[in-house]
Amino acid sequence: MPDFHPDIQNLISRMLTVEPTERITIEQIKHHKAFKKGLPNRYTVPSPLPVPIVEHPIDPSTVDQSVLNVIKQIGFSDDNLIQQLNSEGASSAKSFCLLLTRQTSLDSLPWEEYFPPSSPEQDIAFLMAAEPPPPVNFVFPKNDPFFRRKFNDSGSLGVYSMIERSSVFENSYLYQGDQSYIIPPMASSLENIVSSVQGFLLDSEYDWLYPNDITLFARKSRSQGPYYAFHFVFEKDYAISIKIFVQGGSSSFEQFCSLIVNAVSSNQ
Repeated sequence: MPDFHPDIQNLISRMLTVEPTERITIEQIKHHKAFKKGLPNRYTVPSPLPVPIVEHPIDPSTVDQSVLNVIKQIGFSDDNLIQQLNSEGASSAKSFCLLLTRQTSLDSLPWEEYFPPSSPEQDIAFLMAAEPPPPVNFVFPKNDPFFRRKFNDSGSLGVYSMIERSSVFENSYLYQGDQSYIIPPMASSLENIVSSVQGFLLDSEYDWLYPNDITLFARKSRSQGPYYAFHFVFEKDYAISIKIFVQGGSSSFEQFCSLIVNAVSSNQ
């Protein structure tokens, strides 16, 4: 094996285990020390909702051009994209199209499949051994075993993606909120802000789903509402604001938002 960091060697060896039943799972990979290097201790990476299956043809002329552009950047040629959209039966192009344009009702999300991250007690060994994230504008040495680039405090998958983010993509999960609240821009990384929200929700016994890096949904554990939607927005100068929406009951919404503000502010 190459002379990688021991954590990386461990992850690679577990991924290459011949016996499938003993091989590390995707969920275990997401919680492996090598995978979480440089991330906040309480940050849980996004877990996409199930990929939709579309059998019927989709007329390309009815699809927003920005959505088509994003799908083509994924790797589809013009002809292949049109052919897959017009075809009968399921196709990857149709699934991408629906993922980028579908509307989702919060009460219809797969809450029954929710499983909370491991408890602090289960993670105590990792937390004690975890290295703190590097300071802003820290430059990793040339022989860094993780081959990371210059660390920028605003770093995130959303910032560094080579694919232009469609405005439609940011509304992939649409919802009608009874009220909304905006937390002003904060000069912090996306992962730090999201981990603060996730930590508060976990400590306060909320179920939550984090389908992509800019969207998070929550509800009080095992309840039928109210439902909360968080939209993390990249502002200028790499600051991030949070838009919070509530659906199905708003009597304590302002108090809930105040608690979120306190949780995020105390961890910056």
